[in-house]
Amino acid sequence: MRPKFTTRLILCLVPTIIAAIFAGYAFWKESNGQIGFRRGIDLAGGTILIYEVDRERMDDKSIARGEGARELTGDDIKQLAEKLKKRIDPTDLKNVVVRPIGNSRVEIILPFAGSTGGNKEAPNEEFVQDVRNQVKQTGVLEFRILANMGDDREGIEEARRMIDSAPAGDTSLMERAKSGKTPLSPPSTYKVKAAGDEVDARYEWVELGKEERIGLGLSNEFAEKSPPKKSSLGGDPIWLYPELKKTRNKTYLHVSPAGGDHPGKMVTYIFYSRVYSKIATTKEDSDKDVEYFLLTRVSTADNVRVIGDVRISARSEQDKETKPAVGFTFETPTGSKMFRDLTERNKPTDGNVRSLAVIMDDKIVSAPMLSTVLNGSGIISGGSFTQKAVNQLVNILRSGNLNAELKPDPVSENTVGATLGESTIRKGLISVFASFAAVLIFMVYYYRFAGLVACV
Repeated sequence: MRPKFTTRLILCLVPTIIAAIFAGYAFWKESNGQIGFRRGIDLAGGTILIYEVDRERMDDKSIARGEGARELTGDDIKQLAEKLKKRIDPTDLKNVVVRPIGNSRVEIILPFAGSTGGNKEAPNEEFVQDVRNQVKQTGVLEFRILANMGDDREGIEEARRMIDSAPAGDTSLMERAKSGKTPLSPPSTYKVKAAGDEVDARYEWVELGKEERIGLGLSNEFAEKSPPKKSSLGGDPIWLYPELKKTRNKTYLHVSPAGGDHPGKMVTYIFYSRVYSKIATTKEDSDKDVEYFLLTRVSTADNVRVIGDVRISARSEQDKETKPAVGFTFETPTGSKMFRDLTERNKPTDGNVRSLAVIMDDKIVSAPMLSTVLNGSGIISGGSFTQKAVNQLVNILRSGNLNAELKPDPVSENTVGATLGESTIRKGLISVFASFAAVLIFMVYYYRFAGLVACV
């Protein structure tokens, strides 16, 4: 039996009415200054950033680690885009789009206000700048022991000799500074026993990050005035700017009491500072007048690099002074064992307390004294960590290190104004309603009653 006419009419009217309710609600929100319709970047305005893989820098790092250069595939770039999306917009609240372009580029689309609906938050100019900063970081986290006079005297003396006794007219240090390379490191390997077995070790200079420069009283703001905060080296507030100013372009040995739970024990740090002479590529670099480096120990027993099978989970926490900090836990037995062995080997002994450098993308973000053995977890804290900085670091660590390094500046940046979007919306609405009305009129005119049913 054929369905009755009323049943057919109801089947046509119900979805139409539901659609009309949703459309009407969206129009009502728009008329009250809210976001009713989700718009793309062409309508809402926004910024499109295109980044290219920095093959030269990637190859240099691979060669330095004893690895060969490799070609990137389309799958590599796709994975890179996925990790960037997870890092930039982990909860998908800002409608960010990250997609691969070929085998060497990624496109990041950041629409502005009016681009999102529901509970989503529209990105703004500040967010765009944060994205630029996050893209520059590959997210490689590493733990190293800082060189100290108790374990590393031979390596320290060689590193200091290479810099402090450089012959007159030698421009190698200056050339490395201009090219953004770290100072020369000792080419030899040395036997280091520490608190565990004797192993072969070498030494590398690593730059201090912004947070640690502030914590040690080394930022530009401390050129004339001491910092009113606790030293990140432990103990009383420390002001290293005057001392390192006297030894600019030379090494400086800082020795201080460990304090706290280590009465009578000493902690040592070997610094090197130089005037910043490279062409600045980031806002942070443009604010630097001086670069600071600490000498670190590199060995199979004294380093843990978070990459491959060694993974961590990260979270926002507070340190002992209730300041923002990053908590982390190794997710794999391999990583947990490596981290525990590192801290076991370098726990305090005799009169010597060692420091654990937390290195993110070749910069030391924190270097606390190692007071006890750590079983696969810990806290990364810094004297100048803000909650925003902690949240960004957590996102970077959660998304994992990038499988390819991007050039610091986008090869293309295009900003679309919202005024263009308003004009496009107005013209689009006119054309949609005009074409919709024309179709309805034609259908009713040509097909009569059947056309009316079809229109409904």
